[in-house]
Amino acid sequence: MAVLGLQPHTDFYEEELAVLWNPWLSDAEYNEIQGLSFKKNIILYGPPGTGKTHTAKALAKSLVIQKIIENDKTKIREYFSHNINVEKRIRRLQLHSNYSYEDFIAGITLTDGKTAPVKGYFFQLCEEITQDADKFPYVLILDEINRIDLSRLFGEAFSAIENRNEEIDLPIGKFKLKIPSNLYLIGTMNEIDFSLERLDFALRRRFVWFRYGYNADVLKEIINSKKKDLKKVDEEEINTFIERSSKLNDKIDELNELGKQYEIGHTFFSEVIDIARQFSGRPGHVNKIKLFKSGGPASVLWNISIEPMIAAFLGNLDETQKNEKIKEMREIFINGK
Repeated sequence: MAVLGLQPHTDFYEEELAVLWNPWLSDAEYNEIQGLSFKKNIILYGPPGTGKTHTAKALAKSLVIQKIIENDKTKIREYFSHNINVEKRIRRLQLHSNYSYEDFIAGITLTDGKTAPVKGYFFQLCEEITQDADKFPYVLILDEINRIDLSRLFGEAFSAIENRNEEIDLPIGKFKLKIPSNLYLIGTMNEIDFSLERLDFALRRRFVWFRYGYNADVLKEIINSKKKDLKKVDEEEINTFIERSSKLNDKIDELNELGKQYEIGHTFFSEVIDIARQFSGRPGHVNKIKLFKSGGPASVLWNISIEPMIAAFLGNLDETQKNEKIKEMREIFINGK
């Protein structure tokens, strides 16, 4: 380990080291770094609150660092000395329904009564990367691609996603676009808003897809991290909470009206600790905070977050059916039945 410049008894779970080898948490048999290395384009999809954006940023950092060190082993010392600027190689674009081809690739602008061709965000990024003498990787995160037609966004450049370093003629300004081979794309998509089966085959085959669902182990990690300085919630309470959260999602999975794409993400459940902090010192919670005490943190979470979500998911049912199903799910979560 001295060759790497690491100290004896190094903790390989520390963030700086974990980012070099962490296998991530999708349902796939192979990991996302492998998918990026092979295809250069991946999409993380699943229900809201399952950490897709957070993971996309962590993946981007991991890929950049791994590729830099893979290309030049001496760079590992620079990494641990914080002398590698990883952030400048990671860009993130939040997509929305009004974002267009003209914004992304190229368009026409009107200035002083005259029209002129203008390069879009992606075109400019490709040029910036191409002009960078240092050919280490860049990553572009396209957040919430379900909000836009990705094929239309890329236009003629869509085929260049696969065929890197080939010039594509654009109909605007006689521009020629070339996507550099060291640019990697990570998209995120909410499965509720846009099912995988409805996507165009040409789009599907240009990306490697990784599903992110509710994960009880991740929920426990987040809760333990949040409650480090909150000693009033004991382990038994946490285990019960996670068990009931999992059972609630099992029920959601089996309902014909919902299904796996409507799972409630672990980040939503983890908010119970934020709520529990507000109970510290209250009557009945002086020594220990009971998550499932009547009117306690779990009930507050259910009322302000979980029930409204489920009600929205069941919006097509009549009120009687909807209320029956909500009541049944509340029993599972609050009372463990």
